[in-house]
Amino acid sequence: MNSNSIQNRIGSAGISLTESVVAGEPVSFTITYTAGYFGIDDSGSIKICTRFATDMGRPQFTAPEQPNYVSITASNGATL
Repeated sequence: MNSNSIQNRIGSAGISLTESVVAGEPVSFTITYTAGYFGIDDSGSIKICTRFATDMGRPQFTAPEQPNYVSITASNGATL
C-alpha cells in the first residue's frame, strides 16, 4: 500500500510556520490534521507529542493573551 493510499484512509498532518524558528524564542505555528476515509471515532482523539527534552511550555487553553495558548477548531463546526 503506497503512502497516498494510507493518507486517504487514515488521514495526514502538517505544520505551517509563519516565521523562522529560533531556539529559545516563542513562535506561532498551525498544525492541520486532515481526516481520511475512516474519520475520527466519536470517542476518538488526536494527540500531539513533543520530545521529553524541550523548552516548549505547557499548553494552556484558557488565556489567549498568555504564552503557550492553544486553540482548536473543526472545519465542520463540531464541538471539540
